[in-house]
Amino acid sequence: MHNSQVRADETPEQREVRLRALRTHNSQVRADENPEQREARLSAYRMHSSQVRKSEKSQIEAFNKTINIFCDKVCDICTKRCNPNQVTNHKINLSTTSYLPAELTSKGTILLCHRCKKHLTIKKTSGPAKAYWNNLDPGEVPDAIKQLTQPEQRLLSRIIPFVKIVKYDGLFGQSTDSIGMVVITEHLENLNISREYNISRPRVYEALRWLINNNPLYQDVIIDNDAQILQEDLIRVTQAINENAQNNNQALLEPATVSTVGEATNINDAYKMINNSIRVLRASWHQGNNQVFNTNHAGSQCCAMVLANITRAAILAPHSWTNNILNTNILEGDAIYAEIRQLSIDNPLVPPIDKTDYLEICHFGVIRDSFVMYSCSFRIVYDEETDLVGCLRDSVNKQDFGMTLKEALTTMFTNHKADVLIATSKSLGVMNYNDKYYFTDSHACGPDGSSASDTYGKACVVECGSLDDLVQVCKRATGSVMAPIDSTQPTEEQVLDVLNNVNKITRKTTDNIVNVAYERKAEEFAWFFLLPYGVNGLNQPRNIKISPLDYFQYRILGNDTRFQRNDYLFYALSMFEYHRVKSTISACCKKVEGQDGKVDDVHLYLKNLRGSVAYWQTSLNELLAQIRCLGPPTYFLTFSCNDINWLDMRESLLIANGRPMDNPQDLDIIATQRLIEQYPVITTGGELNSRIVRIPMVVWVEGHASFDTEEGLQQLNKVCSCELPSETSELHDLIKKNQLHKHTHTCYKNSSESPTCRFGFPRKECTETHLVSHSSDEFIRNGGRICILKRGPEDGWVNYNPTLIKV
Repeated sequence: MHNSQVRADETPEQREVRLRALRTHNSQVRADENPEQREARLSAYRMHSSQVRKSEKSQIEAFNKTINIFCDKVCDICTKRCNPNQVTNHKINLSTTSYLPAELTSKGTILLCHRCKKHLTIKKTSGPAKAYWNNLDPGEVPDAIKQLTQPEQRLLSRIIPFVKIVKYDGLFGQSTDSIGMVVITEHLENLNISREYNISRPRVYEALRWLINNNPLYQDVIIDNDAQILQEDLIRVTQAINENAQNNNQALLEPATVSTVGEATNINDAYKMINNSIRVLRASWHQGNNQVFNTNHAGSQCCAMVLANITRAAILAPHSWTNNILNTNILEGDAIYAEIRQLSIDNPLVPPIDKTDYLEICHFGVIRDSFVMYSCSFRIVYDEETDLVGCLRDSVNKQDFGMTLKEALTTMFTNHKADVLIATSKSLGVMNYNDKYYFTDSHACGPDGSSASDTYGKACVVECGSLDDLVQVCKRATGSVMAPIDSTQPTEEQVLDVLNNVNKITRKTTDNIVNVAYERKAEEFAWFFLLPYGVNGLNQPRNIKISPLDYFQYRILGNDTRFQRNDYLFYALSMFEYHRVKSTISACCKKVEGQDGKVDDVHLYLKNLRGSVAYWQTSLNELLAQIRCLGPPTYFLTFSCNDINWLDMRESLLIANGRPMDNPQDLDIIATQRLIEQYPVITTGGELNSRIVRIPMVVWVEGHASFDTEEGLQQLNKVCSCELPSETSELHDLIKKNQLHKHTHTCYKNSSESPTCRFGFPRKECTETHLVSHSSDEFIRNGGRICILKRGPEDGWVNYNPTLIKV
């Protein structure tokens, strides 16, 4: 301890003097040795190095052998998938195992897991609780149920399960921020993605008839075969139109049907009524959505997207547009933007695009003679200067600054059908078709067409019944109505959602919640496609009582993979936690009063509740007990599962999918991702952080030299490296791909004007590995780390172990 404190407090000059004296002493000792001593030392060194290499090779081989052993053995009693070392063959003794079914006793020898074998060897008179004949067999899923899509399953479910996440504060609050969370949208408008749903009426009727005949929970359902469904009661989900065949699809080019009152109507109308004169059509995303437009220019394509909408309107009138058509327009606009940007590089005919990445009208000149969209060719003609300019504030225009917005639109619509409106750094579209005015905005808009946040907003098209409505919508989108002297007070119809149909009925969902604590068949009602016969759920009466933990282990870890679904996993975890809380509270009530009559600390008995203070305090106490017994750990390791690219993980997923003979190298990223989503149990384990499973580990190494000595620091440099290998090394690609920290916006969320990564990357250069004192300035600058590793100018990233990263 004294030497450690002395070396921790020494200055760099003192440390260099000590190391120089040690090197001089070692050199002198080696210079004085005779040939026999030198040969004996080298021979011992070579023998030790050879033994270390053999040990490392054997350990790597043992690791590879162990990691490639998969759960492909199935227990004959509990049907659990096990590793080969977790099962044994057991010869049946009929005198002590009379409860076994005939299909097992006829085998003579059965394959059992350790738990089932222990149950059989202690000669109990009843079978294990997790035995498949203990009312646990869910039955085979018929073809009529298998072929149902997810929306069809939801239509036939008599109970729709959901999970509500509650954050506890105070006594039972989370004491760590490293938790996994699933965010479920409350409103459909919050979704930033689109998904094609497929619902087939024959499939739904076939599955429903099968359930009525075979599932007792559906026997009270009556199908009205004489029901008449009106056309206006249908919600049609159609396939997206093939854009390559758009020009040849005459159905799209047909004019809209004209009703008796002279207004254009559309059977598949996708617009949403805002008031009597304004309707809105929304896309599935907006131009700044990074998940859809994964380029560095997302959010700057508005001018090109206006061009795409205007071009589409020349082919198909806007009143016939649908959500899919508007989505396609936005994607085409992004493609136009990318093409113009590429053609504008070093082009003397157009000015360069400025740092804002926004296009100007003159940039359309690079495609003016070669513009093709929706299999139609167009020619772009534009004026370099325009007379239609003015201020959005009408009072300024009255002072001879320019034209009002209404005057400019009136003049424009006299000679043109559409226009690009540029205001407040936005490019917006205005059009006039079929006596209707249309306003297009590719930025984030709310359900009524007004501006919204990037999280919930979507691009939209607003249909207006009059030019005054269009002017109001344009001003609202550009924010000019904030000046009270420039705008009149709106009427109630312009603000409120007023419909002509005063008898519109909205279905209420109040009092429709089912409490699973009182509904014994809740699982069978909700998961009819997993338990098609409506029996053998959690609360099914059984001859041998089974705990919720054993029940859900049987479902999730068994050979039947149908229950390995994300939604069922959440349900199982929720129900298991519910029963554990229930039993724990019961135990607390019995033990709350001590022997002396005083009330004990209740929360100490709640240590089994994951996430509570007592839970984490128990884990901390267990770790501190290990440290008191074994001393401080030698190393701390963190292993992250690269499930997409790890061949061993791919092979285990293929085995779970019933394809053990397939080559894991033939799987692409998309196929691997589908297997990961299909079998979440295979990839789950350890701590879930940012979707990647991590396993932290503390290691005690027996006989390891102290880090206060030169030998200890040398061993540390061998175990922990920061070096970026040369390009010829086999480690180069691994380090470049997995160990280089990539900055994201979260790295700088707490930074001030001079942003620095909150994780401390890149690390500073250091010539030698050394330890620092807790009271030194270097300890504070290093973020509380006492060990400063040797790093070159290019080695400022995540440290690694050369051997472990290869396996």
